[in-house]
Amino acid sequence: MILRNFKQESLNPGQNPKKYTESIIMPEGRYYIGDLCYILDDKLYQDLHSLSFPIRYDYDIKEQDYIRFEGVFHLKSKTGKVVQVANFGTQHGDGQYSVKLYKSENTVASLPVDSGSIGAVLIDDIDQSKIDDDMYFRTFKNPFNVGFDNGTIIIGSDYKDNGVYIETNGRWY
Repeated sequence: MILRNFKQESLNPGQNPKKYTESIIMPEGRYYIGDLCYILDDKLYQDLHSLSFPIRYDYDIKEQDYIRFEGVFHLKSKTGKVVQVANFGTQHGDGQYSVKLYKSENTVASLPVDSGSIGAVLIDDIDQSKIDDDMYFRTFKNPFNVGFDNGTIIIGSDYKDNGVYIETNGRWY
């Protein structure tokens, strides 16, 4: 498993860190965009979760120090294929988040989130049996950017590909 282009964030209680990642380029193709817990096979999701949320327990103090890694991950599937995923935590954890088009700012989808994060993965790299009609997919004809800036997850910020963004610091349920 390889982790590249990530940020590290301390999530101690009461702390309000600045959330920002550098823009990362992903290859063109058709992508699932949403909570990756719904679409990755169990092994890939376990590996992603272990890399995203390693926990260090310090028994001399009563708090746990949570560290979150966000960005692009290269994970190895059961067959040995390297699967590239982008994954970013939401500001407010689980809930329902709107996907908006950069070009028009119209809402094009609503994403349910149960893992506290939203990501993107090529549909060729996912468990096809988990696909259902309520999931959100987007095709990018060119390489595109992904990133996170103060509560907004950015997927395809290039107007040519009509990129999308998800504000995770506003309203949720």
